Amino acid sequence: TDNCAVTNLTSTPPSGSAFPVGVTVVTNRATDASGNSSSCTFTVTVLDPQNPVITCPTNLVLTADPGRCSRSNVIFTVSATDNCSVTNLASSPPSGSTFPVGTTTVTNTATDASGNKASCTFTVTVTDNEAPVISCPSNLVLATDAGRCNRSNVTYVVNATDNCSVTNLVTTPPSGSAFPVGTTTVTNFATDASGNTSTCTFTVTITDNQNPVITCSSNLVLAADAGRCSRSNVTFTVSASDNCSVTNLVSSLPSGSTFLVGVTTVTN
Repeated sequence: TDNCAVTNLTSTPPSGSAFPVGVTVVTNRATDASGNSSSCTFTVTVLDPQNPVITCPTNLVLTADPGRCSRSNVIFTVSATDNCSVTNLASSPPSGSTFPVGTTTVTNTATDASGNKASCTFTVTVTDNEAPVISCPSNLVLATDAGRCNRSNVTYVVNATDNCSVTNLVTTPPSGSAFPVGTTTVTNFATDASGNTSTCTFTVTITDNQNPVITCSSNLVLAADAGRCSRSNVTFTVSASDNCSVTNLVSSLPSGSTFLVGVTTVTN
């Protein structure tokens, strides 16, 4: 108002203008016909309540690098838009990182100039398809223990390695077992944390080099049967033992045979 008349009233920026996000000072000046003027100001504050729009890739499934328990240099793209501008777009872990075997969640956050945030996640799954490498010893050939039909405490070493780790190594029969005479196959399995398995086999052959122990009866001196030139039904006992078993015990003239007058050697 003015005691005479206001001839000019201006606002900068004028009413009806577009105001950016943030605080803008509007300056207003009134002038009368005599050139007298006065001014006042006020502010227009425009707030940005809109979060950015962030877009994650689909979940990734990759195999581990050869000989490694991880996948290196995993690349992915995360994008974000905003009604104003995105000032920060961060991924944890970032693109290009090395990811271990298993599933890792990648968290991504977009921030605009007003501090509004939006986030999205996806997973990177690294699979381990490599079987362990298992190594068996060469075949073993051993003699029985003295007086036994087996070999006790047969020891051997089976080795296994893996790009991650061997979680189970099973040997059947285990090292330190007693093995019977003959050939036994030892089967060995190595398993890693992902369930990949490898196997190898070798044989343990136990030989029996121990002769039976045979016991003959003492020499026999007998009279001929009455009216005969021989002695019938001559009986004797021959015994034998072995660390395993005696499978055949033969006398050249068996017990109960008829023997002629004179000396006859019985071979057993």
